[in-house]
Amino acid sequence: MRRVPIHKQLVDLGLLKYMEIVAKQGEERLFWSLPIINEKYSKTVSKFFNDSYLKKVGVYEPNTKILYSTRHTFITRAKVNGMEDALLKKLVGHEQEFTQKHYAANMFDLAMLQKGINLVEYPSLDLKELRVKWDRRLVVERVK
Repeated sequence: MRRVPIHKQLVDLGLLKYMEIVAKQGEERLFWSLPIINEKYSKTVSKFFNDSYLKKVGVYEPNTKILYSTRHTFITRAKVNGMEDALLKKLVGHEQEFTQKHYAANMFDLAMLQKGINLVEYPSLDLKELRVKWDRRLVVERVK
């Protein structure tokens, strides 16, 4: 199991509650309803995000605004907010330089990663609309 930091805004939106409910329902994966395609889940996520979600939020630009764009935006916001390169590379999974990889591989504990990820904010986004009553939503999804 991989331990990863969860951004404070996702916690505020109820992600931990969702995780708790999913676990109580006996699911092993967080996004349990996500189908696997060619032994990967990522294609399903990309297709949903690129073809459905972006249209819904009015940001649809085929082959320009895609799921991978969020990674670029995250990196940009992290740098604007002063995140050091080594921490940023650790958070986004970029290859570390030789010295850091071999001599300082474990220099960031989960608390440091948490502090780093919380540096990244999107003040112009109103995320309150994303809050979901997960206990009700999951019951409805299971009935479908």
